[in-house]
Amino acid sequence: AVVSTQSGHYGRGNAEGEKSNLITWQDGRCNKKFLQELRSYSSLTNCDLHTGYGCASLAWLSANNPIALLKYTFSGTIADYFVYHLCKTNEAIISDHNAESWGFFDSKSKTWDEAPISKANIPLSLLPRVVPAGSIIGNVCSPSFGIAVGSKVYIPIGDLQGSVTTVLKGQPGTVFNYGTAAQITSTHPRPSPDLPPSVRSCLYTSTLDLLTAASLNGGNSVHTL
Repeated sequence: AVVSTQSGHYGRGNAEGEKSNLITWQDGRCNKKFLQELRSYSSLTNCDLHTGYGCASLAWLSANNPIALLKYTFSGTIADYFVYHLCKTNEAIISDHNAESWGFFDSKSKTWDEAPISKANIPLSLLPRVVPAGSIIGNVCSPSFGIAVGSKVYIPIGDLQGSVTTVLKGQPGTVFNYGTAAQITSTHPRPSPDLPPSVRSCLYTSTLDLLTAASLNGGNSVHTL
């Protein structure tokens, strides 16, 4: 498998236990020219690809080291890898939250955008199956991390959505989140309006999107200065 989220992904191979190295948002292999070419493949207005994103990483591997991809059977986020082991599933499953953060994902239909995926020579079979956030994907199969056998396991959701959910419990509202980064996030009925570049829309519930403005802090602010 090859796993990824907004912050990391992996790959799992044909051999039992074989997996790729974790690829994170710090991965720098996709340069601006390569990313611009990938973005041109999609007709979606919300296509957002950056180095370290799942589909960008798979496209780079396909273009620069295609043999490496041949030994992998599926990919997913690092959180998906965790629940894969909890439930002993035979496939990779990803929430629509995290799939959106991979790029080449249609947020309206909540499906992979197959045309640019094909143009980028990404094997569609490598991409995980997408399910709605909040879906139960299995049960804990063996004692793990103190979690009782048989416990229901929900599909991992996005990190931003998770932080907002702890406060709003899926209801409308506005949240200021401060940690290693900072965001002010407000819910908005779907579909989201046209937004300035400084505000991002992402999936939240079946009826609400999140509109988020992030601060420029930490290493990014130092780099900009």
